[in-house]
Amino acid sequence: MLLKLDGYSDDFFVLANQNIIPDLDIEKYLNSKYSTPTLKQNKKKNSYHREEQLLNGQTLQIIKDLGYTGKTEVKINDKVPENGFYFSSNKEITYEVKDGKIKMEYYIENYKQANGNILQISGSRINGISKNYPVWLHGIFAPDGEYKKVDFQE
Repeated sequence: MLLKLDGYSDDFFVLANQNIIPDLDIEKYLNSKYSTPTLKQNKKKNSYHREEQLLNGQTLQIIKDLGYTGKTEVKINDKVPENGFYFSSNKEITYEVKDGKIKMEYYIENYKQANGNILQISGSRINGISKNYPVWLHGIFAPDGEYKKVDFQE
């Protein structure tokens, strides 16, 4: 039994009979019971709302785009991704993914330091750059400390 929660939420409350579905994997049960091979093939080809190339060569697949609610479901190369940050290859954006959902989308500003290192500072489109947002130095988390910037020239 599926019950939709009240309000604007797209979440559902699921009740399952453990005698019928012993592993309680409802999605697998429904797919095996009601899917045909042709539907599975078509579903695999067209199941993503949008795809985006990541800097590391992988493909971010947006399954269910719910905007800024923190519940946009994603996969990377057809698998639920590990929690972490994923950089877009064609935009100055990084996605923070937690439990297979985009927790936050950050835009990235690049700053060149006097020593030539590139400091990447994240910000949100709503709040801008804020304290405690992630910062990277050469693509890895920057150590705590203070950094001085010079004018950035690509």
